[in-house]
Amino acid sequence: MPHMRRFMSSEPYTVPPSRMAEIGAAMDYYVRNSSPEVEKEWRVIESKPGLQTFQRTDPADPYGLPMLRHICTIENTTTEAVSLLVTLPDTRQLCFPRELYSHAITRLSQSAYTFYLRLAGFGWLVQARDVCGLTCIYRQSTENAITRIVQCSAKLPECPLDPNYVRATVTSAVWELEPVNDGKDVTISYFFKISLNGSMAISLSKYVVREQITNMGMLRDFVRDNGWAPYVVLLGETNGPQSRFGYLSFSMTNPHRELIFSIDRTVPDDVIPVRYDKRMYPNGVECLLSGTAAAQASITDDRAGSIHITLSHSARNQQLEVLVHAKPPPTQSSLHRRRRRGPRIAACRVGIRVIVVIKLEIDATPTQAPNRVLSGPQPCGDSGTSLLLSAKQNSNTSERRLRQHGSLPRRAVPQRRLLPRPIVPTFGHKELDSYGLYKYTLKDYGVMFTAGAICCTATHGAMTPIDVIKTTVQVNPKFKGMGILSGGRALVSAEGPSVLMTGFGPTAAGYLLQGGAKFAGYEFWKKQLVTYAGGSEAAIPHRTAIYLVGASIAEFFADILLTPLEAVRIRLVSERGYASSLSTGFVRMAKEGGLKQFYAGFIPILCKQIPYAVGQFTVNEWAHETVYKAMSKETQQNLSPAANGVITLGCGMTAGVAAAVLSHPADTLLSQINKGKGGSGSATSQLISMAKEVGFRGLWAGLGPRTVMTVGLVSGQFILYKYIKEALHAPPGVEIHKGE
Repeated sequence: MPHMRRFMSSEPYTVPPSRMAEIGAAMDYYVRNSSPEVEKEWRVIESKPGLQTFQRTDPADPYGLPMLRHICTIENTTTEAVSLLVTLPDTRQLCFPRELYSHAITRLSQSAYTFYLRLAGFGWLVQARDVCGLTCIYRQSTENAITRIVQCSAKLPECPLDPNYVRATVTSAVWELEPVNDGKDVTISYFFKISLNGSMAISLSKYVVREQITNMGMLRDFVRDNGWAPYVVLLGETNGPQSRFGYLSFSMTNPHRELIFSIDRTVPDDVIPVRYDKRMYPNGVECLLSGTAAAQASITDDRAGSIHITLSHSARNQQLEVLVHAKPPPTQSSLHRRRRRGPRIAACRVGIRVIVVIKLEIDATPTQAPNRVLSGPQPCGDSGTSLLLSAKQNSNTSERRLRQHGSLPRRAVPQRRLLPRPIVPTFGHKELDSYGLYKYTLKDYGVMFTAGAICCTATHGAMTPIDVIKTTVQVNPKFKGMGILSGGRALVSAEGPSVLMTGFGPTAAGYLLQGGAKFAGYEFWKKQLVTYAGGSEAAIPHRTAIYLVGASIAEFFADILLTPLEAVRIRLVSERGYASSLSTGFVRMAKEGGLKQFYAGFIPILCKQIPYAVGQFTVNEWAHETVYKAMSKETQQNLSPAANGVITLGCGMTAGVAAAVLSHPADTLLSQINKGKGGSGSATSQLISMAKEVGFRGLWAGLGPRTVMTVGLVSGQFILYKYIKEALHAPPGVEIHKGE
C-alpha cells in the first residue's frame, strides 16, 4: 500500500486556534496510522479500476470498526471542486445516501466550521446515529494544489441532543486531494475511523465497511456523469477573497442546479472567482445578485467556466447573496423575439431574513415577473418598514402595435420564466426522497394494486381449465400419473367441457385481492428495504436478500386475503356438486367448519405461495439483470417497445418455471387438506401426516401441468402489469440491478 503523505508543518496551512486541540488529535491519529512503519498492517479488501480500499484494525479498538482508507481517481475535476462535494451537505447526500440531515453550526473561519450530521440506521435492527464535530479545510496558496480536509467529533454545547439517535464518534476522517496528470484529474485519499458507540452484529459492521466503498464509487461516478458544482476559489486563508464568505445550499434535484452562497461582510475592491463545469452547465450559467452590496458589484463571465464578481471601492461591510443557476437551452422562438432588458432591482425586507431579487425584462407577451426569495440577514435601514417590490408588464396596446408592425408572430409564444421555480426530475409529478427514490403516494400504491389485481385476475381466470386438471390429477386417484393433455381428455369425457370452468368465481375473486396486495406490497417493501440499505447503490450487494424478504412479506399479507377463497375454490374443484357458486360455497363451508375451516390451509398456503412469490420476483429480477448485463448501454437505450416486451416475457417464463418447482410440494398438500384429508390437529401435524401418506413421488404429482400453467401465469402477469402500469401513468418501480 502506498503510504500516506505525512502532514508537514512547513506547508502554508493554518488551524483555527480555538479548535487546534481537537483537529490536532485527529491529524496525529491519521499520521500515526499511515506511517511507513505500519504500512504492512494494511490489507487490500477491494481493488477495482480507479478505486482501491485498504483496511487495518486499530490495536486500541480491536473489536470496533476497522480503519479504512480509500484511494480513488476522479477525472476532469479540481481539488477545489472535490472539496466542495465532500463538505457541502447538499452534495454529500448525493454521494453518501445514509446521511439523512446535516448542516454547519458555527463558522470558525473561512475554512473551518462545526457541523451536525444524522445517519440512517439499519432498519429496525440498529438505531440511527448522529455526529457532532469539526471540519477544517487546509488549502495551499496556489489554485488546484493539494488540499486536506480534516474532520473529527467534538463536544459542542450548541449541538442538539435527540434520544432517537446514538452519538457516534469520528476519531479521524481525512480527505487528501492531490492534482495529477498536469492538474486535469484529482486523486482522493480518504482515511476514516469511526466508533458507532453501541452494540452491532459483526455482519452489520462489515456492511458499514462495504458501504463506504460504495460511497466512494458513487462520488467518482457523480463527477463523471454530472460534472462538479460551482465553487469559489479561496486559495487558503490569505490569498483568496477577503470578504467573509459561506455556502448556503446547492440543489442537484433542481434541473437548474442552483448554487447559493452569501457574503455577510464585504471588503472593498475584492474579487470573487467562481468556477463552473461545462458538463453540468452546457449552456453556461446566470449569476444573480441581491443584498445591500448588489449595486456595488459587477459580474464578468468568460463563458468557458469562469465568473468573476468584482466589488467596488465603496462596498465595505455590506451583504451580498449570489445565486448561480443553469441557463436554459435557447429555443427557436426566442431567436425571433426582440427583447429589451431593464435594470436589475434588489430589495430587502427589514427585520426579516428575506431578500427579493427581481430582474425586469420587457418581452413580446404580457406576463408577470416572478419574485425570487433568498434567505439571509440583510438589514436595509432603521425605518422598521417592509419594502417588497414586484414588476408587472401588462400592455395590450403595445402588443397590438407590435403585431401591426410585424414584430410579433400571429400566435405569441409564452415568455420564458426569468427565474424558473425548482422542478424535481420526476416521472410525471413525482418527487425524489433523500435516497433518490420516488416518493410514492397512496394513489400510486392504489394504481399498483389495481394493475396487480387486473393482471392476476386475468391470468388466473384464463388458466382455470388447466388449474382444474392439475387439481384433479393431484386429488383424484383415477387420474394419478396423467399429464395435462391426457388428464384433460379424461376429465372432459367423464364430466363434460363445462367442468373445466369449475371454480372460476372463487379464482377470479381470490386473485383479484391477492394479486393487488402481492404486487403493490412487493413494490412497497422493496422500496422500504432499499431505503434501509441506504439507497439503490448501497443496496446492490444485498439485492438478493431484498428480493427474498420483500416478496415474502408481501405474499404473507396477500395470503390472508387469498386463503378463504382458495379453500372454497379447491373444494368446488375436488368435490363435484359441493356448491353451485362462490357465494353458496362460502355459506356451506362457514356452516360446516366456520372460520377455522376457511383458514385450515393457511400454513400450507404460505408454504406454497411464499416460495412461489420468491421464485416469481427474485428469478425475474435476476433474469432481467442477466439479460441487460449481456447488452451494451447503447443497445439498452435503443431497445424498441417490442424488444422490451420480449425480454419481459422471457424473464417471466423463466421465473414461472422456478415458481412452479419451488411451490409444487406444498401445492399438492394444500389440495389434499382442503379436500378434507390430513386428519385433525394443527396445520403442521396435518402437513406431516399428508406428506407421509402421499410419499415423495406423490408430492410431485401434477408438476407438468402446473409448470405449464405457472409459466403462462407468471409471464402473463409481468407483461400485463408492465403495460397496465404504463397505461395508468404509475411511477416506475425501484431498480437495484447491478451494472457491468
